[in-house]
Amino acid sequence: MRDQVADLADQTTRIDLSLAVLTDQIDDLEEGKREGIETQVQQVRGETARLMGFARTLAFLATPPARGDQVFDVGEVLKVYVAGVAKSGAEAPRILYRSAGPVMVRSDRGLLGVVFDALLFVARECSSRGVVVKAQVLAPIEGKVAVEIDFPTGPLDGRSVENIFTPYALRRVLPNLGPNALAAAQAIVVGQGGTLSLRFQGRGRALWHLELPLSDM
Repeated sequence: MRDQVADLADQTTRIDLSLAVLTDQIDDLEEGKREGIETQVQQVRGETARLMGFARTLAFLATPPARGDQVFDVGEVLKVYVAGVAKSGAEAPRILYRSAGPVMVRSDRGLLGVVFDALLFVARECSSRGVVVKAQVLAPIEGKVAVEIDFPTGPLDGRSVENIFTPYALRRVLPNLGPNALAAAQAIVVGQGGTLSLRFQGRGRALWHLELPLSDM
């Protein structure tokens, strides 16, 4: 389905570009005529953005991206997304970050960001105000580095790991999570030479465990 997925992504991008042009044209209208149309266009752009995200994650499933050639500190990328959770509102959990870094990997920074975004989104949605979420980069062992995110199981409680990574399986309990987000995250990590797993630790806690090979440069 690679060609079909590529067509979906291309068509969605074209729609978004057309909406951007329309938005510029709306700015030239008189204020009285602009307000209603502007609201409708923004609503459509929101739906288009979700469709673009869907197409992107579907593409990762169809063809996992090859390992990137950027060399960077994995902890610095994780820290950016941890900060985003901490600033996500009054109901955000208390998130603790720690790194044994700098720990350099050779990967794709943007794709790894997609992975961290998905994992931390789940951790955020499974948590409540003030609950502790821990994100850490461990000291390298045997040429690999592990990243762990410890969080409450929340609505994941009682589900199998296989079910959680299955597209659409969490749609009812985590409706704002993209239906392919976790499967795509796993495919991305595998493409970068690593592994991504979920472990249930008891006492209502779960752990994302991600391993990547260290940079050989």
